[in-house]
Amino acid sequence: MYTKHYYPFQVIPVRGGSINDAYGIQYGKDRFFCKINDRDTLPDLFRKEAKGLEYISMTKKIRVPAIIDVLYTETHQIFLMEWIDTTTPTGLSWEKLALQLAGLHNCTFPNFGWFEDNYMGNMEQRNQQMSTWSNFFIECRLVPQMKIGYDQDLLEKKDLLGLQRLFNRLPDIYPHTQPQLVHGDLWHGNILFDLKGDPVLIDPAIHYGHAAADLGLTQLFGGVDSRFYDVYTSEADVAPNYREQWEIANLYPLLMHLNLFGKSYYSGIADTIHSFV
Repeated sequence: MYTKHYYPFQVIPVRGGSINDAYGIQYGKDRFFCKINDRDTLPDLFRKEAKGLEYISMTKKIRVPAIIDVLYTETHQIFLMEWIDTTTPTGLSWEKLALQLAGLHNCTFPNFGWFEDNYMGNMEQRNQQMSTWSNFFIECRLVPQMKIGYDQDLLEKKDLLGLQRLFNRLPDIYPHTQPQLVHGDLWHGNILFDLKGDPVLIDPAIHYGHAAADLGLTQLFGGVDSRFYDVYTSEADVAPNYREQWEIANLYPLLMHLNLFGKSYYSGIADTIHSFV
């Protein structure tokens, strides 16, 4: 005789960033991570995030959470994925991250950009394909954020002029390189380490860009272990001026945070402009 088994079902609110409601779901021995957001405010946010995770997973370079499903109701979008139990990283964990990220960056493509626009956090991110990093960085990253900042009175004309002067220097600061697959939002909050100490990346803003976009962002908002940088710079093909490249790449997340959270991020932008023009 067949007997049905019913397991306890628990839903527990957890931290999931600043833009989503997030929950841990326990069903029997199975655990899942669930994010929920408004369906129309950020259209297809989770579908695009899932595509990014799937693409990274297919490279087999670094682990990401397994995707269960992206669901829609009349009012909400829901993202259900694997639950990752985490641990505090060791030095070896940071070295693994450096090696695996370098492997991800070795995945190349003919053009900079992506197959569709997506999001970084809760801001739309343009991904028109272009042949040079300088043009892509200017047109798809800096200019849209500069316009928002100016329209919100967070940037003045002198700031725009300074950034435009910096544009002329970008081809020399970023010599020709192949488009590299980047996570796109690699601050430390989007780097997990599983119980084996292996890295797991979450919340990508994936595109083919410049590795500096990932490496620079790791140094904002708290930074990561110095062993990560030691191994990455010895393993990857970094330019002699890689620190300059990382600093300038950070103009994009700094402008975005200026537009989202206000003037406290202005000094970082002004300092970078002053350093290079």
